[in-house]
Amino acid sequence: MQSFWDERYASQKYIYGEEPNPQLKSFIDRNTPGKILFPGEGEGRNAVYAALQNWDVVAMDQSSMAKTKAEALAAKHGVKIDYSIGDIVASVYPPESFEAIALAFFHLPPQVRNKVHTYLASLLKPGGKLFLVGFSKQQINYNSGGPGNVDMLYSTNLLLEDFNGFQIVTNEQFVSELNEGDGHDGLASLIVFEAIKK
Repeated sequence: MQSFWDERYASQKYIYGEEPNPQLKSFIDRNTPGKILFPGEGEGRNAVYAALQNWDVVAMDQSSMAKTKAEALAAKHGVKIDYSIGDIVASVYPPESFEAIALAFFHLPPQVRNKVHTYLASLLKPGGKLFLVGFSKQQINYNSGGPGNVDMLYSTNLLLEDFNGFQIVTNEQFVSELNEGDGHDGLASLIVFEAIKK
């Protein structure tokens, strides 16, 4: 999987653009800055935006090419992000060490998704917020981005199950126009999920 993403991120061009996802930007803008984790952060557009808004940003991805581009984008904007390479579930972050976790198009095979989501929940402080924006299962009918495997796409019910016990703020599926570089372009079926750890 690492080689797949290294190859995808190999060009100098930012495949998903340099601007943050609009829904994630809204989450960052309306919450008090704290320590935030971005798993599967890719080229850094969302992490860099959060750092610009004075969040303490920790990011992780499997791709060394992604890290290089994310750090270059951070340097371009004069901010620093703590960016690691590796498998999120093999990370050594202390439990309850983040005020927020933000997942942007972080799609996983079903056999590991619930394990990863459970681990991420353990990293949130009580009262901490989890935000997710991703493709719904209906995205299989669109060609604007995504893994192309319906089992790796989200549903509102699936997220309720994975984050059982959280206080749900938003769990909404909708169709929206994506304009996020060459990788996300055109009409898409999205899900936005926001929840608070009790």
